Amino acid sequence: MLLSAVCCRKDISRDYCPELVETELSAVWGAEADTRLSLSPNGSGFKTEWTSGDKIGVFDNIDPGTIRTFYCIGGGKQAKFIGTASAGATEFYAVYPFDANAFIDWAGGKIISSLPSSQVAVKGSIPKEGFVAVAHCDNDLLEFRNAFGLVSFTLDGSGAVDMVTLEGNNAERISGVATLKADGSNTCSGTSVSLTAPGGKTFEAGTYYMALSPVNFTKGFTVTVHSKVYSSSVKTTAKSASIPRSGGLALGNITAGAVWERPSAPEKADNNICAHRAGYHEVSGVPANSIAAIEYCVRQGFAGAEVDILLTADERIIVCHPDSDGKVNGLLPRNSTLAQIRAAGTLSNGEPVPVLEDAIDAVMVSGSCTKLQLDIKAVDGTWDLRAGKLAADMAVSKGATAFVDLMSTSLYGVYENLWPYVEKLGIPLALNNGTKSRVSGCSKWLSACAPTQMFSGAGGKGSINPDNFTADYKISVFTIDRDWYNANSLYYENTVSHASDNSVYSPAGVQYYVQNWSKFHLLMSNEPSWLRKMIFNK
Repeated sequence: MLLSAVCCRKDISRDYCPELVETELSAVWGAEADTRLSLSPNGSGFKTEWTSGDKIGVFDNIDPGTIRTFYCIGGGKQAKFIGTASAGATEFYAVYPFDANAFIDWAGGKIISSLPSSQVAVKGSIPKEGFVAVAHCDNDLLEFRNAFGLVSFTLDGSGAVDMVTLEGNNAERISGVATLKADGSNTCSGTSVSLTAPGGKTFEAGTYYMALSPVNFTKGFTVTVHSKVYSSSVKTTAKSASIPRSGGLALGNITAGAVWERPSAPEKADNNICAHRAGYHEVSGVPANSIAAIEYCVRQGFAGAEVDILLTADERIIVCHPDSDGKVNGLLPRNSTLAQIRAAGTLSNGEPVPVLEDAIDAVMVSGSCTKLQLDIKAVDGTWDLRAGKLAADMAVSKGATAFVDLMSTSLYGVYENLWPYVEKLGIPLALNNGTKSRVSGCSKWLSACAPTQMFSGAGGKGSINPDNFTADYKISVFTIDRDWYNANSLYYENTVSHASDNSVYSPAGVQYYVQNWSKFHLLMSNEPSWLRKMIFNK
């Protein structure tokens, strides 16, 4: 004991100010049989050692209501830890890793901490947060014993795997809030453990480990291999399996034989919000119609991501909005190849001008509830019709018909001629700026301009009222934004300033959509997160 200090803790009945002294404790991993980690049947095993800077949480018998941090000095199988403890303390409990939220039932000799149900993978080693150990002493030597077992598995690098989850088939408790005893035994609250790839990326090929409470899976267990892109792979066994403390189970290559398939349809969205130009306006540094913007929509769970499409001279469909002269990177798409347009410039975030197949890939991922709303930009009628048909063909070829909607903003004749082509392919088609009479014989899906076509009760100057349509019609609306036009004119990237007749800004107009959102198929906004919060409080 090297120096003293004073701190105060307020108890229910009085202010308690124990004298604190700097204290040195030794910590050692317990008997070899208790702490050597081996994976059966063929694991090579682990030996545990302390590393300088390791932190443990320590309780003492003078002030058991407070956990204090002790730091490792040096390292090795037995190491010194320095911290402060109550003067006169003769008995200690400790937990590793340090958990500021841990507390102790001193009379029962139980530390309440956690064995995390979500762990970050370390290739070839044990997740640090899962390496839970406890100790008790009535001198200055803490003998730690592990409170966990291990499951190892190998991934071959395929399938864009970003998480692996394990759970027992009989709801065994293997993680979560843990009641730990000094002998290493424990009880937990949670029924699953998930191991995630570091940095939000995907797993490299290699061997990985997850830590869980020692358990006997009486009815077997299930492993779910999650993918960022494809449908999850699930493997299950009904055979019982035991995972002892400081031991484990080797599962082998859990990606072997997996059939990786992209989802055939999006998940059901909990909103009907569509992000105009993929919602770029509310994300700093993300350009309109970019793949980064589309990925943002998927992460946010918007029902739709509206993007603009144009056809190039070599019949590639690019995803972008032309400038006021109809050009992209200074070139007319119909007179230029994709290579020429990309050579002329990139998006502001460094992306090349996107193509439709990349946009489809961005929404056609596991867990996505976002559909692409492809706005076919007006060119000359013939060119637009070709763009619409080729976009539909691509959706079919990629198995993505459920992830794609088409929106025609061209001449009415384009809509009329495109409708029978896409209808037989099962791809929905909306008519922008149309009327009830124009869509009645075709798709019965009208996309209305909020300020010019909607009726006055919805903040518009037109006559469209959803109450005048039968249930077999769909009505979408563009665009609903905040009441800020007069104070802060919104500018579209590389195009023209936001016109006041393109969005509803008035509070009264916005409130109509907040109260009547369920009458519409999609509600488009440049600020989709704001509109979703207004309507769904999410």
